[in-house]
Order: sequence, then C-alpha cells, then structure tokens
Amino acid sequence: MKASNEKEFKALIKKYESLTEDMLLDESREDDSMYNLLSRTTGFGSQRTCTLCKAISKINGDLCSDCVYGTMSSKRLMIICDDGANEETYSAIQNSDNLTDLLIAIKARAKHMKEVWKLYLKQR
Repeated sequence: MKASNEKEFKALIKKYESLTEDMLLDESREDDSMYNLLSRTTGFGSQRTCTLCKAISKINGDLCSDCVYGTMSSKRLMIICDDGANEETYSAIQNSDNLTDLLIAIKARAKHMKEVWKLYLKQR
C-alpha cells in the first residue's frame, strides 16, 4: 500500500537531521517544555500539528492507515508513530528534559525514520 505522505515523511527526516541546539534555543520560550518546543518547531506530537497527519488530512484519508508508519502494520495491529517499534524514539522526545537530550532524541528519531523508510520501500 502506498502512503499518502511519502514526501512529508522524507522532508521530516531531513528537518530532524538539520536541527541544531542553537536552532532549538532560538525557538525556545521561557518555561517551554521540550515537547512543546518540538511541537511548535516541527509539529511533533499532535494529529492537529503533525506534518505527516496534516498531509493525509488534506486528502481526507484515514490518518494512521494512510501514513508511512501505518502502512507498515499488519492487518491485526495498527503500528502508529508512537507505538510498537516507534515508541522508543517517540518517548525519548517526549521525556527530554533539556535541549541536549532533545537533540539526541531527535537525531535518534531521524535515524529510526530512515530505517522505517527503507522497510516501507521494500514492502511497497
């Protein structure tokens, strides 16, 4: 099955790879959580703000099953961006307490997403 957000998935990997601590610091606000900072900068963490979800909702698709992450699922279990093999890097971002930890988590997420992309291309 072809996902509806292939272009956005590849773009998000590049965005995560290009982020620096200085870039995040420039975007941060007083009393900002790391989760809120990344959500504001990249759309992370909410179907309303996520670039992957927004790309699908433009064409009225079923968000999770039309996503690159969702197409990697078996028929019995929907594996989404924050579940299964994707949960570790998602949670690392959510649980980051400082910019250094957040950047490490973002880079790990980008690396993981590259692996997901490779698997996705094989199954497509």
